[in-house]
Amino acid sequence: TGTGRFPVVLLCAAIPAVLVWRRPDLVAEGIGLSLVGFLFLSPAFGTQYLVWGMAAGYLISFRLATFYNLFAGLVLFKVYTRWSHGFPWDRANYWGLDHLELAGALVLWACLGVTTIIGIRHLAGTRPDGVARSGKFGLPGKFALPGKLTQPGKLAQPDEFAQPE
Repeated sequence: TGTGRFPVVLLCAAIPAVLVWRRPDLVAEGIGLSLVGFLFLSPAFGTQYLVWGMAAGYLISFRLATFYNLFAGLVLFKVYTRWSHGFPWDRANYWGLDHLELAGALVLWACLGVTTIIGIRHLAGTRPDGVARSGKFGLPGKFALPGKLTQPGKLAQPDEFAQPE
């Protein structure tokens, strides 16, 4: 509850909105980016937040979201087992995070950061090597669609990527 919450929310809404405005076919990724980015930049922590990041992450990267999902499950398993003093988990008292749980939470936070960067790069239309994507799904050739960004500042022409039949 500080004055920094409004710039974080604005940033996490504005960046995806601008990128989706440029590439409206990627609106789902933009929604995922807004939530993943917010969870990455937010100073708050709650065990329920670990689930929210996984759901939004699948809109950006299946591999990272699956890693996040499995690792968050392990972290939550350890946390709730300790808070409940073993099984059954019928009652859990908050005892903070121990060193191992904190390290796991930091790995998950870093995963959110990587997912945020990948989401921005994907929406901006660049591959990890910095080259602009060409055509639908970033593929060259007959998959390129007219009006899609092929090189920085250059739009593809309808027959620019036509392949001889």
